[in-house]
Amino acid sequence: MDAQKKNINRWVIPAFILLCLAQLYLPLKIVADQERVVSKGKVFRFKVAPLDPNDPFRGKYITLRYEADSAKVKNVNEWMRNSKVYVLLKTNSQGYAAISSISSRRPDGQADYVEATVGGLNLEDKSTLYIEYPFARFYMEETKAAKAEKMFLDTLRSPQNNAYARVYVREGHAVIDDVIINGKSVKDIR
Repeated sequence: MDAQKKNINRWVIPAFILLCLAQLYLPLKIVADQERVVSKGKVFRFKVAPLDPNDPFRGKYITLRYEADSAKVKNVNEWMRNSKVYVLLKTNSQGYAAISSISSRRPDGQADYVEATVGGLNLEDKSTLYIEYPFARFYMEETKAAKAEKMFLDTLRSPQNNAYARVYVREGHAVIDDVIINGKSVKDIR
């Protein structure tokens, strides 16, 4: 009996350590992947028209709706709603992100692109595809949310709406770093 107990004890501690390391690996990998996108990715400014809802489980966030959320395609019937697409990006003359093209296959080479989903199809003109980006929410501190919401509403009423999200893009992944309203970061709201 003692030999059997020693044999079990010999494997319990290494198995426990392995289990602990496995549980630490996934969150650390997620953080490292996000940091890699921010440190090595290309920054794009996505012009936004924001709203400010509340998620009781995750806190206050800003829902961002982007101006660059649709693109012309040959025929929308070739696309399916909620299917994965690759949105190739460029910077327009005002310095904001714009859609260069859309593909159902991962681009090769040095193209700046984001993996997204088809949000909707315009069946009337048969040529407009609507995009849902994976970076549609920007979470923020509870204490700053009310002031950020007021800034957003004031900005939306203004004809010189100057609100954009700073998004880092690298190899299909995107990380929203900040939201800027009239030259002020929502992170700096006091």
